[in-house]
Amino acid sequence: ESVSEVLDHVADRLTHGHANADAYVLAVVELATNPDMATVLHGLVAAGSALPDVGAATNALKTIDPAALSRLQQLLFGDPLETAAKDLMKARRLGVVVLGHTHSVGGFVRHVDGGYYANTGSWISVASVAELRARGIRWEQLSILDRATFPSKMTAIVIDYNGTTPRAPVVENQR
Repeated sequence: ESVSEVLDHVADRLTHGHANADAYVLAVVELATNPDMATVLHGLVAAGSALPDVGAATNALKTIDPAALSRLQQLLFGDPLETAAKDLMKARRLGVVVLGHTHSVGGFVRHVDGGYYANTGSWISVASVAELRARGIRWEQLSILDRATFPSKMTAIVIDYNGTTPRAPVVENQR
């Protein structure tokens, strides 16, 4: 799609009351006004201007700060697991959806769209390659049994019912 087609698509969603319309507006405002988003804006404009030279467009996209791009993605689309939970709640008329996992130990419960989205997290903390390098740990040195590198926690989402109605889920963690 061309830039004008994408803009037409977004405008159509905005004018027809799409559920994410406010997210689109917030993302555009953030992109235009937040100095931390400058690399995203400049990279997208440079990539669009470079087309049809795909190599030059790709090089322009590589100048975008990954953290800023992640922020824009979060503004536009939210947390993908939370979005999936909301879609399940709506499609199946559910009060609670439990998913897993994130790469954070512990778990959480969020009140969303009149129901609850719970995530068990990860039972084992997953260290990133960057974190391991910063600690001077090489891949071949890793052992899942090394609790200093991979702390663990048993996580459960407990859902009690009031008759047939689920109460707010509770995260229970045990080491």
